[in-house]
Amino acid sequence: MSKDLEDIEDFPSTREALETIFSQASNEEVTKYVKQLDGVNILDPVLVISPNQAWINQHGWPAYYAVMDGFATNGLQNRRRDENSRCIFHFTFLTELYTVRENIYNIFPNAFFISPSLQA
Repeated sequence: MSKDLEDIEDFPSTREALETIFSQASNEEVTKYVKQLDGVNILDPVLVISPNQAWINQHGWPAYYAVMDGFATNGLQNRRRDENSRCIFHFTFLTELYTVRENIYNIFPNAFFISPSLQA
């Protein structure tokens, strides 16, 4: 077996990665996310956000949905970049991802929470 194939086998499948990221998601939800990622071309920028339950407990589900909808629609007209998943966002260019992230940070400054354990 070539070294390249060995390296590829060391990576988890998309499904395994999504099951790890979204450990509370149902099998149906994970299948939906896998299908969403199947439509992404190699090297296309994708942002995956898993809900931070501590942040949601502090700010509420409506605030969480507002931030995720911001990622999904910022700079777009009558369409979304997340296929209504509110967690997997597909961007056309890397600069678009950075622009949207900066816009969301400015619109929702409390959306970027750093865990106290990481602040030290």
